[in-house]
Amino acid sequence: MQSVRWPVQITLTPFVNGMTTLVGYFIIVLLAFLILISMIGESSPQILRAQIQCAPYKTMAKILANKYDEVPTGIGLINRKRHMQIWRAADGSWTIISVEVIHDLNGDSKLRACVIAAGEFYEEIPFEPGSRL
Repeated sequence: MQSVRWPVQITLTPFVNGMTTLVGYFIIVLLAFLILISMIGESSPQILRAQIQCAPYKTMAKILANKYDEVPTGIGLINRKRHMQIWRAADGSWTIISVEVIHDLNGDSKLRACVIAAGEFYEEIPFEPGSRL
């Protein structure tokens, strides 16, 4: 049995019916991992979009439109080669992508899009020019 002394004594004893310490710790870690996986859920839209990461712009646009029913609703300049787009759906899901110009060795230009963030419960905030938040 191992004891750690802080202001209060905490005893770490991962024994279950005489199992060794290593097996006890393995079971604790395995249970924690299973609980974490069950909390995340495989069908979460944020996780699915995060797995995409980067793709040609046309491919990314098709995925966002066909799989998530999202359409582009906003755009903003990041720098001379890159801009960002906000895509959102009627059900409240949203994705922010960064779009940049990529030049290949032949001198051809292509657009590449990367997911910056994605989420749910998007809500438009009314904005009047000249007003402050």
